[in-house]
Amino acid sequence: MMQTSGSGVRGALSTWGASGFVVPTFTTNSAGYTLLAYRSEGSEQTYETRFTQTSGSGLRSTISAWAGEGYVVTAMVTNSAGYSLLGVRPTGATETYEAEMTQTSGSGISGAATRFATDGYVVTAMTSNSAGYTLVGYRRAEAPEPIEAVVGQTSGSGLEPQVSSRAGEGYLVTAMVTNSAGYTFVAVRPAGSTAPQAARMTQHSGSSLRSGVQGWAADGFFVNAMVTNSAGYTVLGFDSSP
Repeated sequence: MMQTSGSGVRGALSTWGASGFVVPTFTTNSAGYTLLAYRSEGSEQTYETRFTQTSGSGLRSTISAWAGEGYVVTAMVTNSAGYSLLGVRPTGATETYEAEMTQTSGSGISGAATRFATDGYVVTAMTSNSAGYTLVGYRRAEAPEPIEAVVGQTSGSGLEPQVSSRAGEGYLVTAMVTNSAGYTFVAVRPAGSTAPQAARMTQHSGSSLRSGVQGWAADGFFVNAMVTNSAGYTVLGFDSSP
């Protein structure tokens, strides 16, 4: 875990990627950018990374260009700097992807996620700002796999029950935001799969975040989504082998 200014994000990603760590989520607030990174224990796989900041008008072209070079956006946030994107690919990988994005109101999120899934796109990142909800999705350029997607919107007290229920049905939360509507998440699973996953949810202050996520990692859980608001850092963790 690291907290850094915008100028420090690129260096952190590069160092972590070379050591086999992938950043699945990050947030931005008064503490700067907070990044979490994970790697499989014993893995020798390393990664190439990218970081950029772009306006809304440049977002589609950026993610499409990255996808064509094999980079998938694993996390995205928005603030006064525009949209900040993290991209990753396995070192030396040649597989390419296709990217899609959309901006919609809250009432349109479920339909957007379903359309993405029908076309084989996994929503890997989502933000919320004055433009509404911005969703970014990826699929393999060759032989995309069919998936199913669901959207949940709930208060803080309803988040853990909803996420756990969806995990029991085989859904993994791939993106989450928080705003005046509460917590909004997108969860996906391979089409027809009902293999259950174990899920956890907790809220941390900045000082306890590192120890909390490291404890989860030791139990086999990785944090796939994180947001920050007045409740602190809200994190969701998953284990695909409960």
